[in-house]
Amino acid sequence: MEGIGVDGIHCVSGTCDLCGDTCDANTQELNVLTCTFKNCQDLPYHQDCLEKYLKSIRLERNRKTGFKCPRGCGKGSAHTEPCPGKIDKSHPIHPRNEEQKKKKKAKLPEVMALPAARPVKTKEERKQEKAAAAAAAAAADKAKAAKPTAGGLKAAAPAAAPGSSTAAKEQQQQQQQQSAASRKS
Repeated sequence: MEGIGVDGIHCVSGTCDLCGDTCDANTQELNVLTCTFKNCQDLPYHQDCLEKYLKSIRLERNRKTGFKCPRGCGKGSAHTEPCPGKIDKSHPIHPRNEEQKKKKKAKLPEVMALPAARPVKTKEERKQEKAAAAAAAAAADKAKAAKPTAGGLKAAAPAAAPGSSTAAKEQQQQQQQQSAASRKS
């Protein structure tokens, strides 16, 4: 049988040798069996028919290989004599509807609106931002060290903006100093 492979597996057509009905790979679950007998062609079988056949010869219904070839054993068979070979390969074919897949793919862009994307920064931009932040921090440290001291005490640090982490730290330190002073008195 031609067409067994990645691209041709769903192009399989023919009649099920067990029931005599036509096989359609787009709407039915099929199984194409390869037999060890050289004169036996690869034939498609309905999955249900194959399961009934396996049950009739007292094998598990999910068996894939190693059983007697079903060609010529069914009521709708086109062959007069049963095949003497055994099944050595099984090619399961599951139904697929290409038209529905295409419709779904076409609907996806309409249904799913993509959220606004954040601007992506390059490595160079991130490095520049880090360098600018480091330079600003260094300049602030130099400004603190250069302030004159009054009476041997350093000048008070400039008040930080409310809501910043340094402002919260300073407020916490002031509260600790006040609580310590109230304990002493």
